[in-house]
Amino acid sequence: DYLTKGQVNSTLLSRSIRYAIERKQAGDELRKYANRLEILHRIDQAVLAAQSPQSIAKAALDHIRRLVPCLRASLTMFNFEAQEATVLHVDTERETRLGVGTCIPLKTFASIDRLQKGLVLEVEDIRSLTEPTPVEEAILAEGVNSYISVPLLVKDDLIGILNLGGSSPSFFLPEHVDIACEVANSLGVALWQAQLFEQVHVGRKRLQVLAHRLVELQEIERRNIARELHDEIGQLLTGLKLVLEMHTRLPAEEVRANVDKAQALVNDLISRARDLSLDLRPAMLDDLGLLPALLWHFERYTDLTDVRVTFKHNGLEGQRFPPEVETATYRIVQEALTNVARHANVEEATAQIWVDEEKLTTQIEDMGIGFNPKVAMEESSTFGLIGMYERAVAVGGHLTVTSNPGKGTRLIAELPLRDRLERREKRRSV
Repeated sequence: DYLTKGQVNSTLLSRSIRYAIERKQAGDELRKYANRLEILHRIDQAVLAAQSPQSIAKAALDHIRRLVPCLRASLTMFNFEAQEATVLHVDTERETRLGVGTCIPLKTFASIDRLQKGLVLEVEDIRSLTEPTPVEEAILAEGVNSYISVPLLVKDDLIGILNLGGSSPSFFLPEHVDIACEVANSLGVALWQAQLFEQVHVGRKRLQVLAHRLVELQEIERRNIARELHDEIGQLLTGLKLVLEMHTRLPAEEVRANVDKAQALVNDLISRARDLSLDLRPAMLDDLGLLPALLWHFERYTDLTDVRVTFKHNGLEGQRFPPEVETATYRIVQEALTNVARHANVEEATAQIWVDEEKLTTQIEDMGIGFNPKVAMEESSTFGLIGMYERAVAVGGHLTVTSNPGKGTRLIAELPLRDRLERREKRRSV
C-alpha cells in the first residue's frame, strides 16, 4: 500500500531491511554457535563416559566431523621414549594406509618442534610442498589436499596430535581451527588420564600373572630338583654305595679296578651336583662378578643351543656393581637369550653391555622372525618378557622391546647405578 501510494520512507525502509538482515544473520550465527556448543558438550559427555583411549578417540572424532566437514579426522599419540607415533583412531570414508595401530617414526614429523610449543600446524596445499613427508603423501593419496594438526598438551608436554584433512586446498576456516583447538584442549587431559588408568590396569594384570607364574615356576623348580636328586644324584649315590660294599668282598687283584669305578662315580656325582647348582645360580656371579659369569654363560648357552653369541662390552672389565644390578642383568640376558633360542629361529645373536656414570645398559638383538611386543605383553603366556620387565623395574630401571614380525627383535635394559650416582653427588658437594 505504501509503495503504491508513494508514502514510503526509503531511508526508513532500507534501515528496516538492514536491521532485518542483521537480525537474521545474528540468529543464524546464534543457532550455529548453539549447535557448536551442543556438539562440544556431547564430545565432553562422550569423553567422560569412555573407558579407554581408543573409545575416547572414537567418540571425539565421530562428533568433530559434524562441526568441521572434513574428509578425514585422526588422533595420533606420541611416544618420545620409543621415538614413534601410533595412530589411535581414524574417522574417514576412504581406504587408508594409516589405519588404527600404524606406527610412524617421530622423525617423520618435520614440524614437531612447532607442535611442542603448542602451535597449530596448517598446510594449505600438500601438492605445493617440495618434499612432502611419507604421511603427507599417504593422505594425499586418500584425496586430502590440506590439513591441520593441533597439539594435545598435558602440562606443556606433547602427547599427541589431532589431525583434520580437507578435500581442497585452503579448506579450513579460522573457526574450524578454533573448534579443533577447543576439542584438543579437552582431549589432551582425558587421553592422558585414560592412558594412566590403562597402564595401571595392565600393570596390575601383569603382577597377577607374574605372581601366579612365580608360584607355578617355584613348584616346577622344586619338582625338577627333586627329580634330579632322585634320578641322577640318587642313582649315583646308590651305585657308589654298592661299589663300596663290594670292595670288602673282592679279591686283591680286583680292588684297584673297583676303586677306579668308585672314583668315576664320585666325579660324575660332583659334575651333576655342580650342574644343578649352576642352574639355580652361578657361584661365579657372586665370586667373580658379572663379566666372567656372562662369558661362562655364553659359552654354555652356545654348547646347548648351537646359537652363537657375539658379545661386545665397555666398562665391565674388572668392575663390580651392586649385587641387585648384577643379578638383574644376568637374569635378563639369560631370559632374553632363552627366548632367542626358543622363538627367533636364528643361528646368531648379539649382546652388548656398556656402563657410564649413571647406568648399566644391556642390549640383546637378533635378526629372527620377530613379534608384536604390545600383544605379547598382554598375553598371560609371556612370563619371560613380563619377568624381565619386572626385574628391570625392581631395581629402578626400565626395559624396552622393539620388534616387528619378520624384522628381528631388540631388547634394551637400562639399570641405574645408584652407588655411582651417590659418589658423584658427594664429590660435587665437597
